[in-house]
Formats: sequence, C-alpha cells, structure tokens
Amino acid sequence: PSIQEGIDAASDGDTILVHPGTYYGPIDFERKNLVIGSLFLLDANESFINQTIIMGTDTNVSPFVQIDGISEPEVELNGFTFQDISLNTFAEGTQSYVLINIINASPKIINNRFNNFQIDGQAESAVIFCSNSSSLIANNIFSDGMIALNYELTGWILSKNSSLTIKNNLMENGYVGFSDPTGYVVSVASENIITENTFNNVSMGYCWTCAAIVALDGSSLIINNNLILRATGDGYGAILASES
Repeated sequence: PSIQEGIDAASDGDTILVHPGTYYGPIDFERKNLVIGSLFLLDANESFINQTIIMGTDTNVSPFVQIDGISEPEVELNGFTFQDISLNTFAEGTQSYVLINIINASPKIINNRFNNFQIDGQAESAVIFCSNSSSLIANNIFSDGMIALNYELTGWILSKNSSLTIKNNLMENGYVGFSDPTGYVVSVASENIITENTFNNVSMGYCWTCAAIVALDGSSLIINNNLILRATGDGYGAILASES
C-alpha cells in the first residue's frame, strides 16, 4: 500500500507507521490531524529514517506534500528520507514548486532527510513553504540540493506571515540562484526563531538579495547559536535583513 492509501483510510487523531521501503508521492494529508512517521517513531533508531524513502516520479507535481487547513498542533511528519526529487518545468507560466507546502496549519516537520533535490519553478518556490503557520521544523538534514531559475522569491525554508521555530537543522552542499530574493532560511513578514542550525558549503549565484538567513518585509527574528560555514557566491553571505 502507498502512504496516500493509509491517509485515505485514516481518521483524525490516527498515527500512521510506515515500514522501511521506497514510497512515492505526491502526498496530501487531506486536512486530517495525523502523525505520519517511519518506525523511527518507536525507538528513535535512525536507520529507519534512511530505510524509509519517499521519491517522486513526476517532475510537474507541486506541491509534493500538502498540509493545509489543520488547526491541531499534533500533526507530524517524522523520520523519512526524501530522495532524488525534482520539481521543475521550463515551460512558460507562473507555477510555483514546493516540496512540502504548509498553509494555515502548524505541523511538526522533524527528523527528516532531504537528499539530492532540484526545484526549478516559475514563481515562489521552496523545499518547505509555510504560510500562516507556527510550525516546528527541527532535526532535519538538507543536503546536495538546489533551487534555481525562478527569478522570484525562493528559499530552502520559506515562511510568509508565520511564527516558526527552525531548530537544529543541517543545510549543506547547496545552491540557490537565478532567483531574488533567495536564501536558505527566508522569512517574509514573519516572527521566527532560528536557532542551533548549521549551514555548511551553501552557495548563491546570480542574485543580489540573498544570504544563508534572510529577513524581509518587517520580519522580527530571534537568531542565535547558528553556525554558518562557507557561505559563498553572490549576495550577503551569512545574514541579510531588509526592512526588518
């Protein structure tokens, strides 16, 4: 069975345990209050994260994971590896591309791996996009990924009108470019806590308003105990605040 079939059969308040294997998106929580996790949920054995893989087969799908309209804070996506996912189109249009799309919901996105991803949209795009959210995004690893060719607002984690806690994530070996503004954690009109994250070998190209951490449009951020190593290329390197 697929993860989506489990969601279809589930009721509010259920926990869906996903056994090791390779599964395919897209995935829609269907506005249900669910905890979806690998067997990492049972005993915190990280090998289950590496063994429970979610991949995509259609590059023209967005969002890849949809979580919207859920007021309960217990919603959770925990312990998966999102592997080799490409979301892109080079056709004319305004389609945005988002791997995890969170709208009017506040799930926990924790203990996941995002490996070897490429996102090329024609509008606002992100690995994790949050709007009107107070999500916890913690203990995730983002590696060997890129967002480019958007010429719009983009970010690996992009928040708008949100109050996120972004904690203890690793972002490494990445690229953002041909977009503006752009960065790795980008906050727009948000009040986020950004703490204890590591940014390593994060590069930026063909952008002006870009940095590892970007605050825009009146964002009020608490930024502490982050480690930023080898933030190279165009833009401002480590941290950029504009009208914040």
